[in-house]
This record gives sequence, structure tokens and C-alpha cells, in this order.
Amino acid sequence: MVSLRGFAQFIKKQTNNRPNNYTVGDIASCHFPEDCLPKMVSSVVASTTRSPTVAEVNYAASQQLHAVCYDPTFWDRLVTALDQDETWIAAAKQDLRDPQVRAWAHSIDPRTTHCALGSTLYSEEDAADHSVARFLHPATKIIQAMAHCKGVEEPSQPTMLITSVSATKSQSTPDRVFRLFDLIKAINEIKAIIEFKTPNSLDEEDFAVLFRCFQRMQAELHQIFPIPYVWMDDQRSLTQKLDKILCQLWCEMQSFDVSYGLLSSFLSNLIVRRENVRGYNCLYFSDFLGAQQLTLKHIVALEAAALEWIVIPPPPQLSQEAKNLMASYSDEDRLRRLLLGGEWTYGWDARFSNMIRLRNALRVAAANPINNAGTMNTPTHPSKPPAVEEDDDETPRAIRARPVGWSPDQREEEESGRLSSLD
Repeated sequence: MVSLRGFAQFIKKQTNNRPNNYTVGDIASCHFPEDCLPKMVSSVVASTTRSPTVAEVNYAASQQLHAVCYDPTFWDRLVTALDQDETWIAAAKQDLRDPQVRAWAHSIDPRTTHCALGSTLYSEEDAADHSVARFLHPATKIIQAMAHCKGVEEPSQPTMLITSVSATKSQSTPDRVFRLFDLIKAINEIKAIIEFKTPNSLDEEDFAVLFRCFQRMQAELHQIFPIPYVWMDDQRSLTQKLDKILCQLWCEMQSFDVSYGLLSSFLSNLIVRRENVRGYNCLYFSDFLGAQQLTLKHIVALEAAALEWIVIPPPPQLSQEAKNLMASYSDEDRLRRLLLGGEWTYGWDARFSNMIRLRNALRVAAANPINNAGTMNTPTHPSKPPAVEEDDDETPRAIRARPVGWSPDQREEEESGRLSSLD
């Protein structure tokens, strides 16, 4: 005879020591207990990511990703905006000790949602199962409760869902989407895309070089601004896994015209936002949050932002020097002269990891701003060119796609500080 005593004791163990004020806000702010996380990550799963499709390579210029930017306060600004929302404030105070809502509370509690899941991440689907069951579905249930708090009149009651999606051959297909569905109003809209990776594939070390580049930009230049992303011209152009991941996220968001996305292996989680900055298609990305730092509140804030229920404060404004430099992004020849040579690659422009070159480029761009015609303004009277720092000979990245086309002699002359050839 099978006894359920062990199972009941297990559930009781996971749900004991609850705070006296057991509310939605308490559950949403609760971290995943360490003993509830997967115990093992399989080392045999793939560590690569797919290459771009033919349709993605042939995107029109207006649909291509032009720049990427780091937003270190993205998660914090999301949560801050949620804390100021009246609907969230009302929902967070709901007491869940009532027996009538106890089952609903168990379905979103981080201490119980892992009970039917395995303890090993063997594949991308395992990562998806943990992510969906542990924080995506619970957060969506809280969002659904917030919709009721908004007092939506019956019979029109929108439903928020985490579902898969089908796409045409010309569209990039995400693993899951966050969808708004309303049968009465005939609304069926995708609000955010969700892309899953195995922990081996979504290695934070792959983002480390790009993260360090932006962090040095903040520390030494006291500002963060977008870095150009060079679109591929064939399916083999992107050689770095990071470049492929950024391209994949952008193409999925572009295909379904959404502004927010989530990249997750359950153990590491990152959010992205699609924006247009000064005429450039830009992909902002956040810091990684581990499974033990992530809470349901973070995901509720992301879904609320995707539904346009909350307004996120914008990041700091770009300085005029950064705006002048961004105006050169569309002209590879001019940008190369501003950066004093160097080689560009498909994907994010690794020349920007050299801070001395970048400071020189900002200085020269400030002295020679771009006019409305798209050319640099040259002074009426000749003046001494801006001082140029000596290159520290940093190597941006080991693998390069190809040089720009300058001969070694020309590159050597320009890198020595000869800026007289500026337009």
C-alpha cells in the first residue's frame, strides 16, 4: 500500500516558517531556497548557439540591429516602477492565509513550485521547464490577479499566458512568448519574447568582454553609450557566440514587434529592450541575475512593463560628445579614422574596448561635430588638432572577421596620430 505521508511531510517542510504577514508581496519578494535549485547541470548538452538564417541575413537596413548598449540599472528601475504602481500596491497587500486562496498561494510560492521538477538540467527543455514553472507562470498568475484589481468590467477579462508560438519561414521563432488574449475584444497580442538556453550555452563568461567594455566606459568616461553592431552579410559571418545570441534576440523581437525579451537558462537570467536611439536600432541588455537573486517581483515588473502598465524611467542622457561619435556610426571610413585604425568584426565593434582610442574618438568628434548633411564640420581657420593619447595596444578580441581594407602602412600612419585627413 502506497502512503502519501512522505509527500505530505515534504510539502510541509517546504512551506513551514512562513511570516505572519503572508501576502502576495511576501511571496513575490521571496528568493528561491538553495535546496530547491537543480543539483546538477549536465556537461554533455550543447554549448553553442544557432547561426543566423538566410531570412535574418537579408533583413532590410531599417530592420537590422545597429548598436548594443549595457543598462546596469535595468532590473532596479523595473522594480522601482512596479513599487509605484497602485495596482501592484493593492495586490501585494492581499492576505493569502485564507483557506480559499491557499491553493493559489501554493501554486506561486517559490518554496513549492519545484516539487514536480527534476533536479538535473539535461537540456534546453529542462531549463525551459524550470523557468516556466518556477517564475514565469507564477508571475503571470500575479499579473492576472492585478488585472482583476484594475476592475476590468465583465464579460471582457483579458488573459495573460506563457505559450509557444508558430512563425513563418521569414520570422525568427522564440521558445516562448508572453501573450495578451481577450476573446471578447478579439485581442491576441504578443507582448514579450522568451528565449531559453542551456547553462552551458548561456555562459556569463561569453558576455564578460562586452560587460567589461561598458564598465570601463562608465569608470573612465563617466558615461555609457551604445556600441555599433555590424550586421552580417552571410550566414557564416558571425563567429562569436555572444554575437549570435544578440542577433537571435533582436530578430525575434523584430519579427513580433515587441519591446521586451527575456534570456534565461534558469540559473542565469537577463532582460533586453528594443529601442531606437538617435535613428539607430539599439538593443539594451541588463546585468545577469542568478536563480538565487531573482524573485517573482522582477518577472512581474517585466511583464507589467511589456503590458505598458508601468513606465520605466529612462537611462541617463547621452553627452553631446557621445552623440557626435554616434553620428559617425553609419560611416565605417570616418569611424575608423576617429578610432585611429583598428579592425572591425561582424557583431559588436570590438574596437570600442580600447579606452584610449575611444577617448581620442570622443575628443575628435567633439571638435569636429557632424552637421545636418552628414559630414564633419571643418573650422574656417586652421587650428591645432586635438591632443591624441598614445595607444595602449589593447587587443580587443582574438577572432576577427576581416580588416577594413587599409594597407598596413596606412594603418600605421593613422594610428600614430595623423588626423589631418579627417573630412
